[in-house]
Formats: sequence, C-alpha cells, structure tokens
Amino acid sequence: MKKLFLIFCFLLTVICTYAQESITGVWAMEKENTKIEIKENGGISEGTVVSSDNADVIGKLLLKDVKLAGDKWTGKLYAPKLEKWMDVVITKKDANKLSLAAKAGVASRTLEWTKE
Repeated sequence: MKKLFLIFCFLLTVICTYAQESITGVWAMEKENTKIEIKENGGISEGTVVSSDNADVIGKLLLKDVKLAGDKWTGKLYAPKLEKWMDVVITKKDANKLSLAAKAGVASRTLEWTKE
C-alpha cells in the first residue's frame, strides 16, 4: 500500500510539473484581436496565427524553434512590420499569461499574451 501511494505521488508530481512547463494552447494578443496556437513536437514548439482581424496574417508562422531552457523558453518571433525574425524569451507569468521579450539588435519589446 505504501509503495502504491509513493507511485501515485510521483506520477502526480510529474503531471503537475509537465502542466507548468507547457505553453501549448491558444493565446490571445492584444493587437488586431489575434490568436496564436502553440503546438509542441519533440520538445520544440511553434506558434501559428489561427484568427485575426487582419486576414493577411492568418495561417502565418509567428513563433519557431521554441525550446524550454530552465524556467523560460527561447526561440524566434516573427515581426511582420519589420519582416524579420527576432530572438524571443518567453516567461510563463501564471497559468494564463505569457510574457514575450523580443530583441533585434538594440531594439526590444515586451508583449503579453493571454490564454484562451
């Protein structure tokens, strides 16, 4: 019985840890009522625009090569206005908020996305 309890506790810990480390799902940006779906495949995540008031961006890849590095994710964020990929560091503020710090040269910007 004691072994069964310990196994249950271990599995619960693993599940909770995985849930905290996941950024998969649909996230809303403030701009243009845009929603991004983040999917993970083999430890690498990418995000695609699934809906937006700007029809030109729907289906576009916005995040790529995103990998967990400690308690943050690092990868590339596409800046449509600049037409270039920027380095990004993603921090999960809580279960429903992501903070994205993007950098290109000396310019930087922080975005906040909310889970749908």
